[in-house]
Amino acid sequence: MIFGRKSKNQKFRLGESELKVVESYKYLGLVLDKNFTWKAHLVKVLDKARKRVQALSGLGLREGVSAKAMLRGWEVLVRPVLEYGAEIWGEKIWKEGERLQMEMGRKVLGVSKMTTTEVIQGELGWEKISSRRIVLRLRFWHKIVQMKKDRLVHKIYRQRRVEFIKGGKKDKKNWCYWTWKFLKELHLEHVWVSEKIELGSNFNKLVSNLMKNKEENEWRERMQRKSKLRLYRKLKDTLVVEDYVIELTMLRGGTNKLRIETGRWKKERENERVCKVCLCEQVEDEKHFLLACPMYVRERARMYARISEECELEHVESMDEEWQIQLLIGVGWREKNKRIRKIVLEYIRKAYNIRKKYVADM
Repeated sequence: MIFGRKSKNQKFRLGESELKVVESYKYLGLVLDKNFTWKAHLVKVLDKARKRVQALSGLGLREGVSAKAMLRGWEVLVRPVLEYGAEIWGEKIWKEGERLQMEMGRKVLGVSKMTTTEVIQGELGWEKISSRRIVLRLRFWHKIVQMKKDRLVHKIYRQRRVEFIKGGKKDKKNWCYWTWKFLKELHLEHVWVSEKIELGSNFNKLVSNLMKNKEENEWRERMQRKSKLRLYRKLKDTLVVEDYVIELTMLRGGTNKLRIETGRWKKERENERVCKVCLCEQVEDEKHFLLACPMYVRERARMYARISEECELEHVESMDEEWQIQLLIGVGWREKNKRIRKIVLEYIRKAYNIRKKYVADM
């Protein structure tokens, strides 16, 4: 394989045999092409990772594997395939890889395609795989600069760094460009310049924390632009994995069959999306369904009674509505959180069963 431009009629021989010139070549698990586009490599790893996702999800359906086990399978069997060699090619925009991660998230949560990527990220505590590639790259860079000076990798890096700086830090084909750019975005350009970190600091941990903070800020900004996430924004503001179940995720994430959501699909104004179960002319949003609809008053009273009895938390029904929402489907209450979630889920299921008798879209 010839890297860069190929001259016409250029031939190579080994003894009397003419060597075949190829467009791509696999070396140490990486599929190289003459222009380093990495397209062939990304197609290969995506196909391999997709097969593993299908095997994992099939195992979950047949054998009843838990969501926790499926997540572990993703981390151990699938994600390493997507990230192989990412220290070298990781600056590429790779939408297909991100889509596969969201596809896996939907399978784990058991939610529909209409559930937003922000909700899936939030419930599973996932960063984008592009963010993980940046962290892998910067960790590799730190490893290189710590190497002995006689190591070949270190020598090549030094030469490319000199060329990058002499070129005014503009050559995007130089590996150093993206490393410098990512460090700069994390406000660590001074580390790039000095190649030193403060005594006692852990560079890998520092980079991971800064990247997570950056990711969380971008995730919150995206949520602000989506009206269907009005409730989710109040319940969730950090990327940490939740003790989730399907019904709760759909209610929290705005992907449910309440009129507030189905009316949006039909382009109805928000004040027109009234509850068809109680006919009280109130908008059927998550708060109405959980706290107010009179058609579920018996089930709701039982929910409050169980929370009082089993969790030793009294007068929940008298709390401010925002506090009730946080307690029931948000942050919960101390060590009683899991128990409260189970009680609330039982209420949700019973209320949905009642709703089915009056509304056809269930």
